[in-house]
Amino acid sequence: MLADFRPTGASALLAEGSIDVDGGVDRGYVLYMLESDPQTFLKIDVDGWYWVEARINVEAHFLNEKTSLLQVMTWVSDYEL
Repeated sequence: MLADFRPTGASALLAEGSIDVDGGVDRGYVLYMLESDPQTFLKIDVDGWYWVEARINVEAHFLNEKTSLLQVMTWVSDYEL
């Protein structure tokens, strides 16, 4: 298994949806964020799915294509796809 993707909620704190991602080496969250949400502390330019690492003070990464999702799997598993 490269990474375990688990949906955690249709409405999460500061997001409209949340998926936990655990690859053994690292973990993080894929969140559906809205540009118009004034609560968000991240720089969100467009509505969509964003990768947020479990570390503090890191920028969210917009997942706009298949390549972005494969990059998430590489980050958490340390396995080059």
